[in-house]
Amino acid sequence: MTVTLPNVVYIGLQKTGSTFLRNYFYSHSSIRCTRHGLFFQTDQADTAIQPAARAREIYAQRFSTEPDRPCRIDMYESLGMGYALCGTADWDPSIMVQPGLAASDPRVTFSPDQIADRIAAILPGAKVILTVRNQIDWLDSNFRWFLPHLKAGCATLMDFLSTREGKLALAAGHYDRLYDIYAERFGSDNLLIMPLERLQAAEEDCLRQVCAFLEVPFLPYNDNDKKYNRGPDLPPQAQVQTSRWWRRRKPQATMRPAEIDVLRLVFAESNARLSRLLGLDLAALGYAV
Repeated sequence: MTVTLPNVVYIGLQKTGSTFLRNYFYSHSSIRCTRHGLFFQTDQADTAIQPAARAREIYAQRFSTEPDRPCRIDMYESLGMGYALCGTADWDPSIMVQPGLAASDPRVTFSPDQIADRIAAILPGAKVILTVRNQIDWLDSNFRWFLPHLKAGCATLMDFLSTREGKLALAAGHYDRLYDIYAERFGSDNLLIMPLERLQAAEEDCLRQVCAFLEVPFLPYNDNDKKYNRGPDLPPQAQVQTSRWWRRRKPQATMRPAEIDVLRLVFAESNARLSRLLGLDLAALGYAV
């Protein structure tokens, strides 16, 4: 049986509308969307360990039962985070979201270039989709998502940013670097960067742009097919002040103004450069520039 591999890779990022887009792909008659992309973060995709042809053969086994479609998208939201899990295929909170972890760990390597090289070696000529979100909201959403994994007493954004996952998010938030990495390997014409804020403001126009990029006909997104993952809200204190979760966490509900000011400074230059690269006014979408 001939296995047809993906011709598009959706590298995330998480918390940037990936659930919304993924379910659009699922509902589109010309698109096959799969979630086998974690493969690229494992040793099985490491072409320094084995030839690219062997890695491609292992990867292809995941698609032996997948139906064929004109457009074939494989995805995994953490690919854009740029880290590889060495010796394991499992994300483990003990090595990713515990504060005070050592900067280096042999089980995790941070190299967005390496992830991109693996994708390019196994799927040369693929198209790449990256969704982004203004970094203030993005980091806050990640903080809320990973909060249940933090140990007791760690309940602020700064606690999260002191974890390995938080540090990786800070690094990945320089979106212009991801543009450079993937444009170099796949070509700028084969790279689509879609801000969540634009997707929210002009859904149909953005979906038409995505379909044109994928070379499939535009199909309306049926309201019954739409799904969102807005992430967890922090519970109001009045409702949960006696709960065990609240007593352990007491999460800080919002970022402090000083934290926001610092983060805006951290990402301003990156956002200004990405605006120029994309020909898109990110400042108008709420990005710090």
